[in-house]
Amino acid sequence: MKGQIECNNVQLHNQLTQRYYSDWSSRADDDKQKTMLLGTMWADTDLLNVLYDVAKSKGLSEDKKYPYVEITSDRSGCFIRIPALDRNNQSTCHRRYATKYLLDIKRGMTRFLWQAVYQQNPIAPEGLEFNYNVLQTYETKPLFEQAQSRYASLDPARRGKNYVSMPICYKIEDKHYLVDFLYRKKAMKEMYDVIVDKIIEHRINILVLENNTDTSLKEVLEERLRFKNYLHCTIIEKYSTQNKEQRIKDHQSDVRNYIVFPCKGMFSLNSDMGLAMEEITAYSFNYPNKFDDGIDALVIYAMQFIDSGVEFPEVGTFKRGYL
Repeated sequence: MKGQIECNNVQLHNQLTQRYYSDWSSRADDDKQKTMLLGTMWADTDLLNVLYDVAKSKGLSEDKKYPYVEITSDRSGCFIRIPALDRNNQSTCHRRYATKYLLDIKRGMTRFLWQAVYQQNPIAPEGLEFNYNVLQTYETKPLFEQAQSRYASLDPARRGKNYVSMPICYKIEDKHYLVDFLYRKKAMKEMYDVIVDKIIEHRINILVLENNTDTSLKEVLEERLRFKNYLHCTIIEKYSTQNKEQRIKDHQSDVRNYIVFPCKGMFSLNSDMGLAMEEITAYSFNYPNKFDDGIDALVIYAMQFIDSGVEFPEVGTFKRGYL
């Protein structure tokens, strides 16, 4: 990667990771082929961090003899991450860098660049306000019985390029645990029964949906729920004219402080939840986003169930004119 220029390019990170598994490592003579990777750990999505996370999930232990070295559980490999400054703000290699020199550099760099380039301990890049590093996460999925209430929001697809986005949370005390996510790029009419089945599966108490069109989505869902004899979900329809990016900026702290997400790697990228989390954690305020449906649906959720002081205008109805 070209340093800072491409450190936020999650798509490029994924391409390099796939190339490693499909093109590079697949050419080894056997599974004992020695591999050496050198580089800067820029972000939790780049190749070095992906391989580190894989090893960590299987077990890593600190070497008893050498500092800054972690050994894999089967002792077949190791990770060496030497920071420029130690915990006492002293240079770890005086032959290369004097402590004063490093402290001067640190004062002149952003925290993100310093942690990546000199400390080998990357943090969330500026603008990536929903990176895993700043989210609250869980490792064990909350049980249905633990939930005081079960809520969901729905951001319907308006064009073929959008995702139908429906996060489902269990409220436990003052936290909202994201336990499921309907995230599919399909037309709404194909998703009616899927949405209804999710409502019934999780026995959702309240569903809030954003409806900026003249479709009768609320009525359609209510009718299908009645047909399946589920009468325990209140559907609230909201209408918003606020700019989507501004809305996300205004409520980003609610998402970070009150919603608890599944930990990284808990769901496959082939799953709705895995894909939604991939898009959410890559959302940037500084760069164009290919998809923002997942994070926007979470903000709709936060506006209804977390920031209860927010008032939505009521949805009006109108009749479509004859063509």
